[in-house]
Amino acid sequence: MLMGRFCFGEKGSKLSDFILGFTQIGWYAWGTATIALVLVRTTGMPEWLEIPLMVLFGFGFCVTAMIGYKGMDWLSRFAVPAMMLFILISLFTGLVDVRGFAGLSQQTPTESMSVAAAITVIIGTFISGGTQATNWSRFAKTPKIAVIATLAAFFCR
Repeated sequence: MLMGRFCFGEKGSKLSDFILGFTQIGWYAWGTATIALVLVRTTGMPEWLEIPLMVLFGFGFCVTAMIGYKGMDWLSRFAVPAMMLFILISLFTGLVDVRGFAGLSQQTPTESMSVAAAITVIIGTFISGGTQATNWSRFAKTPKIAVIATLAAFFCR
C-alpha cells in the first residue's frame, strides 16, 4: 500500500487499493472453495460436505490470519505435507487414467486453441510469474541467491 501511495499519489492509490482488496476477496473465496472441492472429490467424500468444508476452511484461514505468522506456521506444518500427498495422489490417479507414461505421451488434443486463448495463456503466465518473483526470493540469505532463485523459477515455470 505504501508503494501504491508513492507511485500513484494519495488519491490515485485508493483505486489500486480497492482493486487489490477486491481481488483478494475473490482469491480467498476461490482458494477456500478449491480446497474443499478437491478434498471431497479426491477422497470420495459425500458431495454435501463441500459447503460445510468451505465454511470450515474459511474460518480456519481467518483464525490463522488473526494469529499471524505463528498461525501460518502451524497451518503450513499440516498443509504442506497434505498438499504433497494430494499432488502425488492426483498424479497417480491421472497416470492410471491414461494408462501410464506411455499413454500420457500418446495423448493428443481434440481441438485446437484459438489465437486469443494462446495469447491470454502466454501473457497471463508471464504476469503470474512476475507477481510471484518476490515469493521466490524473499527468504533468500543473500541477494545472489535471490536472483538465482528468481531466474530459475521464471524459466522453469
